[in-house]
Amino acid sequence: MKTKPNDSPSQLSLLESEESGVTLASPNPKSSSLENAPDLDNARAEPRPFAGRSQRTIELRRSGPFMELDGQKIPIELSRSRRRTVGMTILEGRIKVTAPNWVPLTEIANILDYKSRWLANRLKEWQVRQANKLEPEDRWAHGATVQFLGQSCALKLQPHLEDVLWDAKNAALLVPSAGDPNHEQVRDRVHGFMQAQAKDILKERLDALSEKSGRGYSRFSITHARTRWGSCTQDGHIRLNWRLIQFSLAVIDYVVAHELAHLKAMDHSRSFWDEVATILPNYKAGQQGLKGVTFESVS
Repeated sequence: MKTKPNDSPSQLSLLESEESGVTLASPNPKSSSLENAPDLDNARAEPRPFAGRSQRTIELRRSGPFMELDGQKIPIELSRSRRRTVGMTILEGRIKVTAPNWVPLTEIANILDYKSRWLANRLKEWQVRQANKLEPEDRWAHGATVQFLGQSCALKLQPHLEDVLWDAKNAALLVPSAGDPNHEQVRDRVHGFMQAQAKDILKERLDALSEKSGRGYSRFSITHARTRWGSCTQDGHIRLNWRLIQFSLAVIDYVVAHELAHLKAMDHSRSFWDEVATILPNYKAGQQGLKGVTFESVS
């Protein structure tokens, strides 16, 4: 049974620690920003009975809420929705939290404390990626590498070509370079090729698993979202992110099975995961391929 939160719709009463008890203006409870919350590859916790105030410092200041991780004060961004679990991830150096409308803020703080080590590890991974990040000019230069269907492919700029070609044997993407294109033009040509391939290949994998499992969907589309790999609506509309084309078929099949399972269960309960396993018995192999992967790390 759902419990009623102590915080009113117009005020965020507490994201409290033993050292702070400051209030924060609430975001619009009808905000749709949670629609962009990660559907895969983020931490989730079922709301638990409140077990006391968080022992970790979660400060509220004029600039917004912060959580202390390994001596660093990391901004927290909170969104509310009708989801059933509390989810969190590191996004652009801040903690993005999505929670059901009915979960009290004291409980959210408690869950953040419980997941603090996981959050600290994800923060370190993000900081390492940022430190090693290539400049766009280098990322899309001749000889740079991109991922396509799980294979590391070298970019080969070819002035005589009209279309991007995949040379699987030599692990290369051949990119037209007539007119001496800049890095943005090279990127757009590669992305255009990948999106076209994604439209066909992701649809093929969806149809194959749908037919094999007997789980029919109503509609399919490609999405350009930057925060989720896939989604499924109650009326059976499945959306898959075109960037999945950069991963192996095992990863693609896992995301497809994940979304097909939502046709039966619109949550992430045990019965949902049983459904995933029924559709794709070896789904954990693909699931592992997404561990630790964020949208900042894909092209």
